[in-house]
Amino acid sequence: LTDMHHCYHAQLTDMHHCYHAQLTDMHHCYHAQLTDMHHYYHAQLTDMHHCYHAQLTDMHHCYHAQLTDMHHCYHAQLTDMHHCYHAQLTDMHHCYHAQLTDMHHCYHAQLTDMHHCYHAQLTDMHHCYHAQLTDMHHCYHAQLTDMHHCYHAQLTDMHHCYHVHCVYGRKKHMLISRKA
Repeated sequence: LTDMHHCYHAQLTDMHHCYHAQLTDMHHCYHAQLTDMHHYYHAQLTDMHHCYHAQLTDMHHCYHAQLTDMHHCYHAQLTDMHHCYHAQLTDMHHCYHAQLTDMHHCYHAQLTDMHHCYHAQLTDMHHCYHAQLTDMHHCYHAQLTDMHHCYHAQLTDMHHCYHVHCVYGRKKHMLISRKA
């Protein structure tokens, strides 16, 4: 029994030492792997950081190059538009003056025509007025002569009538009175 007990304790001690030895190995191995992973992670992080900055620098240079091109293109277009605008403005100005000159000539031509037409109408009206005045004058004199002749004829008739009725009638009345 004592031998068995000593043997059991001896095995138990061996198992305990073996377990601690394995545990120590596993612990060292774990720390070694953890250190390797940490170094690898930092190496990848550094690479990614450098790559990111390189891409950022490229994008920045590309952006500035595009911005410069756009700026030059914009100024070129602006210059073209400015020249085009001035050319159109000059054309419009010349066209406006040409139209103004045409309107001025047309206006004077119409004014001259109206003036000639007005004088022609005025002359016609003047001749027509004098012709009507002459007709009215002749007509008036003819009516006046007719009225004068008619008046004298009526006066003569009245005079004869007066002598026949009044003078003869009064003499006849006086004769009748004397006989009575």
